[in-house]
Amino acid sequence: MNEKMTFVKGTMALIVGVSIISTPLLTAYAASNEVKITMERRYVSGKANNKFHSLNKGTVKLNVSAKGFGKSKPSSTVALYKSKIGVDQYYGRVSVSSGANYYYKNKTKEFPTKADKKSSDYYLVAEKAMDRYTVKIEGKVSN
Repeated sequence: MNEKMTFVKGTMALIVGVSIISTPLLTAYAASNEVKITMERRYVSGKANNKFHSLNKGTVKLNVSAKGFGKSKPSSTVALYKSKIGVDQYYGRVSVSSGANYYYKNKTKEFPTKADKKSSDYYLVAEKAMDRYTVKIEGKVSN
């Protein structure tokens, strides 16, 4: 009986320890709707960088500021996907214009297709025309 109590106490301590450690991790994951993208190349994938977002069912908005480096005003696109087994689901693409001379240009855009269910498997893919300049996009994706 003494060995059984030791086993039960050890198991309970393990469960409590895992619960304490995992709570901040779940909180950080759930609050991951912040968008910070630095594009030095033409293509940046949230899925490849393990940057997923928690969204509810409904219209998804992208509220971001974009900054180009130099005198040009480069345009970028941001697409929304949901990761799933097989082919990922595509919800559309929005265009984001950057401010010139290192200044941010603010924009709020809506993706053309509504999110079909609550999930934390949504991710963004950002693209631009060329590799010779850097674009930074910062803000929030929400619904």
